[in-house]
Amino acid sequence: MTGLSFEPVRKPQIRELTFEQLLDSDEAAALLKIHPKTLQKMARNGEIAGVQVGRLSKIRNLMSALYSHAIRWEWAEKNPIKSVRQSAKRMCTPDVLTPEEITALLGKLPEPLRTACELDAFTGLRRGELIGLQWQDVDFEDLVIHVRRSVVLIVAGTPKTEASAKDVPLDAALAESLLKLKLAGPYNGETDWVFASVTMKGRQPLWPETL
Repeated sequence: MTGLSFEPVRKPQIRELTFEQLLDSDEAAALLKIHPKTLQKMARNGEIAGVQVGRLSKIRNLMSALYSHAIRWEWAEKNPIKSVRQSAKRMCTPDVLTPEEITALLGKLPEPLRTACELDAFTGLRRGELIGLQWQDVDFEDLVIHVRRSVVLIVAGTPKTEASAKDVPLDAALAESLLKLKLAGPYNGETDWVFASVTMKGRQPLWPETL
């Protein structure tokens, strides 16, 4: 466990394209000719490979949006992705840790990873909501966390759903862990990130992709 890190990695350079530019590419031209059976096979291969159902749904929705825009611009006559069936059944049962397993895991983790995992395990925050926390969001007096933002690819935005933006209660033990982390860290101002990156001198939260 000592080799774990929780630091940012260099973001890939992504070229942004409008839908019009994307549809004018050779790759899009080939995609527009694809047969629904091929798309169905791709979806099935993803299920066999164990790709998460939610991720497959996002890919399906993105491709459907692409075809819809193509129809709007008269590049295509139909949306073949609508013929693709996707199973909503999980390919495997999630491995839910017992309280004893969680305690044993936390005992092996260094800070701030230990407190991050403890907070996530007992609140159910999404990853982006977890690393998007600032100290001003943690109310130690009323024992509550105000979920105000979600950070994805080091870009802060609103929480994923309206329900996600609701306050999350803290128990005394979890509040104590957070307070210890705050007092021990160099970035403990109100607008500092709870899980700030030392490498980035506190300007960004930690980057979880390197775990």
